Amino acid sequence: MSFLSEGSTLCWVDLFKGLLVCDLSRVLKYNSDPEFRFIPLPHVCPAYNVYTPEGWQLRAEQFRSMSYVQGAIRFVTMDGYVEHQPGDEFELTVWTLSSDLSKWDQTSEYNVGKIWENETHQAIGMPKIAPSLPVLSMYEDGVVYLVFTDVRVAGCKLEYKGQYLLRVDMGNNKVQFYPGSTKWIHSQFMASDFSAYQKVSGEHPVLILPLKEFHLHSTVLLP
Repeated sequence: MSFLSEGSTLCWVDLFKGLLVCDLSRVLKYNSDPEFRFIPLPHVCPAYNVYTPEGWQLRAEQFRSMSYVQGAIRFVTMDGYVEHQPGDEFELTVWTLSSDLSKWDQTSEYNVGKIWENETHQAIGMPKIAPSLPVLSMYEDGVVYLVFTDVRVAGCKLEYKGQYLLRVDMGNNKVQFYPGSTKWIHSQFMASDFSAYQKVSGEHPVLILPLKEFHLHSTVLLP
């Protein structure tokens, strides 16, 4: 994962370890060699290995993401996602990196159990499954988009029921469910993808066409 911050600062992210930054403005202004700085993730976040002891490969994008949002680098994580058992609750947390890139501050926290308590979630009849693929809104502090994949046990097989895009307003404890298309969302969207295609009509979501430019075969609903 990579993104641009402060107009000329490049950021390369390893969601297991931290991010590497390079300020290109100094290179261009002084014709100097690029200088790189590594910034570790918040110290309270578990440092997972790519492979579990059982040999499973972890995909960090399933439970973590990072982007430049409203003038700051922000990191969203669902720590406890890897270890959780079905029905276990865990926290969705947003961290903000200080302007001098010296420390992380926890700015939002939301318990996944609140999503399961939502009236829409209960009306759909979905089990208490964990959301995945978190993405930060570029325009609203404390708003995170998540994907819910409804897979249930039917006899000896897993039966795919569908997917939902969730908009979670952590500060106002508001959760909105939007049914997905028939295609499986299996890759994480970047925050810039949402912003570039965001259209608003009052308080109602607008259906956006598939993002073919990003090679993601899925349909997105945005607030």
